[in-house]
Amino acid sequence: MRGVNTMADRTSTSTIERVCAATTSAADFHDKFVRTRRFCVLTGAQSGWRARHAWQPETLAATLGGSKLRVDDRPAVTLTLAEYLAYADANDDERPLSIFDSHIVKSLAEDYTAPAIIEDGSLFADDPAPPTHRWLLVGAARTGTPLHTDPLATSAWNALVVGRKRWALFPPAAAGDASDDEKLLAASARLGAAEFFDAFVPLTLEPSWRGPRPLLLTQRAGETVFVPEGFRHAVLNEELAVAVTHNVAPPSAVERMLPLAADVCPAFAQRVEARRKKRRRGREVTIERP
Repeated sequence: MRGVNTMADRTSTSTIERVCAATTSAADFHDKFVRTRRFCVLTGAQSGWRARHAWQPETLAATLGGSKLRVDDRPAVTLTLAEYLAYADANDDERPLSIFDSHIVKSLAEDYTAPAIIEDGSLFADDPAPPTHRWLLVGAARTGTPLHTDPLATSAWNALVVGRKRWALFPPAAAGDASDDEKLLAASARLGAAEFFDAFVPLTLEPSWRGPRPLLLTQRAGETVFVPEGFRHAVLNEELAVAVTHNVAPPSAVERMLPLAADVCPAFAQRVEARRKKRRRGREVTIERP
């Protein structure tokens, strides 16, 4: 099994704000991080989670038994977790496979609690059939996700239960920025996660780089990362990792989300718009009362 070339942080992680989930209100979090699109790490968000011991790889494999898990969320490609762990221990693939499953996570809902300060008011929580927005992630060393932006103007949180992950985050592209380095950054989404961190990230730290500088972070077990709307990010597992992630649709992003949702999940968009109209009518009636 290949190891990971652990690149030392060359942007200071001291600039990354750490937020205590237990002492921060949802209103304060939304004002400071969601609406302003600021990245942070939550501490204490996994306190009391059964997952902290139940999701150790061998324990989780026994719990799930013969359940087939989706590889990279593709329905046609499945493995049991025991089969995947055997693969993870022996593989030498250039782009190793990982478990990225949006279905099995529903059966594990009692093992964790979504951070209320992030999820509060999410448009997905109000909907009877929201778009897919929750995943169980299990990945061997050198697996991960290529550079991408989360869909539908959503934010996201990623809670690492086992292992260690490396993150590279770039702010949203400036409107009209057609610089060569911005184009190169966009093209880097074609790279696998390991290649992106091994070859591309060092390029963005050179003095000659004129594009946005990455925010680099090593996430450790017990930490929960908040990714703001529009942030481009790539993630690399430095060792076998188990995590859960949710996309979140905060009300403050609804104007940006609805046009996007209308194209890919129109029924959801229609329900959101109907609820907005109902609330507006309710406010109008309240104002008109003598």
